[in-house]
Amino acid sequence: MGARRTRAALLLLALAPAVSACDGCGERPGSSAAETEEVEPEATAEAPPGPRGILRGVVRLPEGAELPAYPRAMVEGGAHADRPAHCPPPQRGELEPVSLADTGRGLGRVMVTVTSPERDAFYAALGEWEPARRELTIRRCRLDPPVVSATQGDVLVLANDDDYPFLPRMGEASFMQVLMKGEPREIPLERAGVQAVQCAFAAPCGRADVIVGYHPLHTLTEADGAFALEGVPRDVPIVVHAWHPLFQEATAEVRFGEDGAAEVELALTPRELPEPAEAEGGEGEGEEETPEGPPEDQPGVLF
Repeated sequence: MGARRTRAALLLLALAPAVSACDGCGERPGSSAAETEEVEPEATAEAPPGPRGILRGVVRLPEGAELPAYPRAMVEGGAHADRPAHCPPPQRGELEPVSLADTGRGLGRVMVTVTSPERDAFYAALGEWEPARRELTIRRCRLDPPVVSATQGDVLVLANDDDYPFLPRMGEASFMQVLMKGEPREIPLERAGVQAVQCAFAAPCGRADVIVGYHPLHTLTEADGAFALEGVPRDVPIVVHAWHPLFQEATAEVRFGEDGAAEVELALTPRELPEPAEAEGGEGEGEEETPEGPPEDQPGVLF
């Protein structure tokens, strides 16, 4: 029972973001975190888009904080086969999806998005948008990129560049089919939230976190921690969010200047992750247990 509780706590920390005081601000009007059926928002075609601005900023790791990493059990994903001969040996960097710049302590591959407490006006200003295709590829036995930022309704295109039949899965109740080289698979991203893509049973392929928001105003930080979001509505209050499963969420209110630009700096504090539980008794005693999936109380609202 202790190992099961530890495993659930580990996944809750790693897969569930800290929902801010603006809980649900980013959710599309008319939708509910408790409902899986998507509800279309009220038509806003008659309302012309308001003024837009550009938000620039940087996300940093505070002084004295160390770059967090996933436990290896959460990266191997329950794979049991040996690595193919062409695969490089395990590296420390495989456990660190977020990068730390050599100078300035900028954090790379952190998701940045915006919300507004005036949700209806915010979505009316955004108008309509087209779904996008987000690519995730297994290269040299590793999922690339390790973080994907997407919008509800987008399509994840999963491909395999290696001559090895991997068995990827997204979350716990998703696909578990062999993925061959040159045969990409499309996965609709129907729900907002965060899910891990990993390879099970066969050889491991690392881990990629797919973070899905409710609207297309999101991006990932560059290697130096910098980011830019264009087309941000300026006639409603705006809150910027920076987040990754290994960190606590950081937020800040945004104020645009007369030139339509705004700048912000955010600091991300690492989460404290418990050590993985060890298998109890029998064959394989002493080995780390592989997390089985998100707990039932995983929040349904991301931003």
